[in-house]
Amino acid sequence: MKWLKSLIIAGTLQALAVASGHAGPNLDQIKHAGVIKIGTEGTYAPFTYHDTSGALVGFDVEIAKAIAEKLGVQAEFLEGK
Repeated sequence: MKWLKSLIIAGTLQALAVASGHAGPNLDQIKHAGVIKIGTEGTYAPFTYHDTSGALVGFDVEIAKAIAEKLGVQAEFLEGK
């Protein structure tokens, strides 16, 4: 059973290493555009929902805004179903 756990961990680490290598061009595009676009439904409290004023709020919204601020870009939320 330990070997299976080790195999899963090794596979996950490899997948993460490969995925991070593909982030470069996308990150450059986001920084060049000055906007990061985030897709959300806006109907799944407490993650994304509309408050009484109609503004999109929630945990995911706060995290996305913090990431955008760290990147030096604006967060743009695109709602879908």
